Amino acid sequence: MGNPRSGPNTLLACVDTLLADPVAYGRASKAMYHLAQDYRPDRIALQFIKAVS
Repeated sequence: MGNPRSGPNTLLACVDTLLADPVAYGRASKAMYHLAQDYRPDRIALQFIKAVS
């Protein structure tokens, strides 16, 4: 796969490759679900309060 920062066509090719591979898609989806937990509004608010306290 190419570097997604190389431009929109490269990003599109990466996405097409990922969507064509059900196993890779499943792994990526599971990983992103867990990473997204770091950006829940309540977690962001708590981190902000810690930073300004």
